[in-house]
Amino acid sequence: MTVSIREVAKIAGVTHGTVSKVLGGNPKYSIPAPTRQRILSAVGELGYRPHFSAQSLKRGRTNIYGFYAGTRHFEIPNMFFAHTLDGLHAGCNECEKDLMLVGTFRGTDAGALYGALIAIVDPVHGMPSVTIDEDMGASLIASHLAECGHRHVVYVTSYGPMSSALERHAAFSKEADRLGIIVDSFQDDHACEQIVAIMRQSPGARPSAAVCWHDNTARTIYARCHENGIDVPGDLTLIGFDGISRELAPGEMLSTISAPWRAVAREAVHILARRVDGDHVPPITRLSVEFMSGTTG
Repeated sequence: MTVSIREVAKIAGVTHGTVSKVLGGNPKYSIPAPTRQRILSAVGELGYRPHFSAQSLKRGRTNIYGFYAGTRHFEIPNMFFAHTLDGLHAGCNECEKDLMLVGTFRGTDAGALYGALIAIVDPVHGMPSVTIDEDMGASLIASHLAECGHRHVVYVTSYGPMSSALERHAAFSKEADRLGIIVDSFQDDHACEQIVAIMRQSPGARPSAAVCWHDNTARTIYARCHENGIDVPGDLTLIGFDGISRELAPGEMLSTISAPWRAVAREAVHILARRVDGDHVPPITRLSVEFMSGTTG
């Protein structure tokens, strides 16, 4: 049998409004300690459970944060998603929120469902965003290549128009140009064939390094080079970006930029909590990255 809030109030000897204030946990209401204890004792005695929907409507919030990936399914084996979800879960625990995964809105705009939004990884204009310092990552890679004597490199770009990938490419090209490095750009979906073909040219005419916008792309190119007798790093230095899964083969580790995706997601939850509470939040927050040297150059 369902117990009502009025029954709790009757047992505690207070109004149902007082019970609601105590169970709502709003600090602006000052309820005497003895009264609060009588109400909590009555709740325990009767086994009363507050109605979640009613409380949410009254507060104007549910304390549920949703993660919308923009895909029809979550690639849980994908380590990027795993790190992101781990960070979201950690942030929600610290902020005392619940986490809900949302796959597809099926035609409904995200803004129509959520009162406050925040973007992670790919910044969105007009929306608070948390991502990594793309300029810092580009500078670290370009500086490493320059110090190693590389003067002609290939940059493998994303085949999709993701803002983070575009920013990453632009930042690297700008820094490489400043350091006097020639950059040829190939698109991800055709890069392997193009790199194998260009590596057949004489050593003086071909690039000495390939920089990839993403570690998975670098792994694919590494495998294709191995199949075609192209030695990495003897013939071609190979550098990725992400740092989530660097091992290419036993004893072979990819040189890459390590991006703190877990920390990005965790920080996004904290900033979102501040925004929901009405605090001012920065339009964009960028977390630092670091260069991880491996066996590929």
